[in-house]
Amino acid sequence: HNKNTNQQIIDDTMVPDDTRVRRRGSPTRREFDMALKQCDEVKEHCRNKNRVVRMFFLAPPVLLLIGALAGRRQAEPSLGGGGGGGLARHRELYPAQQLRENPVAEWTMSPSVAFQITNELQSLHWDKSLESLTTFMSESRKIVSSHLQKEDHLWQMLKDLHNETSPTSAVVLKNLAIDPVIPKTPTDGSKSLQKQTFVAEAMLLSLGELSGAKVVGYSAEKEYSNPWVHEGFPRDGVGSALTAPAELSYHQDMSYQESIPDILGLYCLREGYDTEVFTTLVDVREIIAQLPSDVGAILRQERFQIRTSDWVDASSVQVQQGRAILEGFSLHLPVHWENMIGLDEDAKTALALLQEAIIAAEPHKVHFEPGMLVFFNNQRVVHGRTPYTDLRFDGGDRVLNRAYFRRELSPREEVTRMI
Repeated sequence: HNKNTNQQIIDDTMVPDDTRVRRRGSPTRREFDMALKQCDEVKEHCRNKNRVVRMFFLAPPVLLLIGALAGRRQAEPSLGGGGGGGLARHRELYPAQQLRENPVAEWTMSPSVAFQITNELQSLHWDKSLESLTTFMSESRKIVSSHLQKEDHLWQMLKDLHNETSPTSAVVLKNLAIDPVIPKTPTDGSKSLQKQTFVAEAMLLSLGELSGAKVVGYSAEKEYSNPWVHEGFPRDGVGSALTAPAELSYHQDMSYQESIPDILGLYCLREGYDTEVFTTLVDVREIIAQLPSDVGAILRQERFQIRTSDWVDASSVQVQQGRAILEGFSLHLPVHWENMIGLDEDAKTALALLQEAIIAAEPHKVHFEPGMLVFFNNQRVVHGRTPYTDLRFDGGDRVLNRAYFRRELSPREEVTRMI
């Protein structure tokens, strides 16, 4: 901004303002305050001229630390490999540091826009049948896109979920439109809240489809009130992964299927009592980077079997006797790890090493609040949930809606929106 002004700041901060004993080079509080004030003035000046300026006021010890870190080179981890051009490009496409720093993108809707969208969406009706699904989604998309058409950053974030070269593995959208009234969760074993409006469903389905994917249901899933939007709330000792009170290990949704959802969306309607429960996300590309190449090669071979969970209609699923656990960057990990079976000793050893790498991974944690929507790439992210610590089963516990999306559907699936 001004060379002389900056030099004066530097000169001033080198002069002690009192007689207290300080470490050499350590700034006083007054010096910090003055530097921050000058920084604010410069940023305001540049903002008025539509220019972006980054200013850093670093104390000498910080400079020394950065210099020391810059001189270090961490050893590159071996990659799970064996076959497949994708792993050969892993280091180039997915630098480990970049994945760790940019795993989740965030965007927040303004309160005024959320209010307007809520008013318009609550007039829509959906009887949760296939016949009304197409009309409901079409009207929802028109309303949502009309209010968000200029939000280029939002659309780029959603687009990046489909891009294998992007470091973004999940998107967190906050303060979205939500139903004015959220009924109490059933305490009699029912599967639906029986809401009178469908604002959350409209937001979930429209944003998922506007990202470039199509909502789809799975006939094997039998624990939900309808196939396309699953109402998830804790049930006392019963239910699926979405409704079970216990901790959930890392998994890939629908891992036992051949046609796995590309995108998974979770929409929070009510936070509930528990403020310490988190959904955990880990990018599969980071897990692969920690595996020895011979382990990765075994995981890519058809030497495994995945059994279905108790809540799945097994009669509608053909269990493959020999299949790979790792395909590309898609890790077919069931919610119950005992359902993942190695068919020989080397395969069993590879599974044990895979589980160790998953447990050692550092997750990104999300605590859901009302109006929060999380989309993530189900093909390259495994997710779990910490255990609930405050469940009351009195109608006020947490409520999430879930939906699955695929980029490509067969002609029959386009019509039925079912797999």
